[in-house]
Amino acid sequence: MAYNLLTDRLPECIAVGGREYPVHTDFRRWILVVELFAENLMDVRSAADCAVRIVFREENPLDEVRGKSADEAVRVYRDTVRGITEFALCGRTAGFRTEDRPGKTLSAEPVFDFTADAGRIYAAFLQVYGMDLCGTAGNLHFWKFMELLRNLPAETEFMRVVSLRRTDTAKIENDDLRRRIRRAKASVRIRREEGKEKNYG
Repeated sequence: MAYNLLTDRLPECIAVGGREYPVHTDFRRWILVVELFAENLMDVRSAADCAVRIVFREENPLDEVRGKSADEAVRVYRDTVRGITEFALCGRTAGFRTEDRPGKTLSAEPVFDFTADAGRIYAAFLQVYGMDLCGTAGNLHFWKFMELLRNLPAETEFMRVVSLRRTDTAKIENDDLRRRIRRAKASVRIRREEGKEKNYG
């Protein structure tokens, strides 16, 4: 059954091997996790190890693999990564449509990035919801944050930029308009190297 934000309790744990492990739920930590996997700055194993340190409150499933067989350790590791991924996708099998998901688009060109668009996202939340993401909304559950982000109106600067990045210039017949749109897209193109100095510890 699909998750219903209005009737279901927001999750505060990740289940691995039949046991539930409490996790931090605030949006800032989970944005870091999304960035870890989107930016390809490290191998998947290292990214997952960092994600485990970021999201679990005290104990984490990987602490349990000492002394287990190699097969069992692989299973626990795989299930932990799956649990983190499912939480990051807000309980959906595809938390964003392919063209919306950070770092994953049909053309391999991301349409938004939490670092490159941080200012636009902050301004949009303040403008539309009256929420200060740097202040009073500091403990906002990641799933709430993502629903609010997905439903920002088209008039916000953030959504205008996302719409521009989505534009397929190959479908624009007017040569002059196509050139102008390509220049505009280039001015807001996401460059992954912007995130290389982040501290994920």
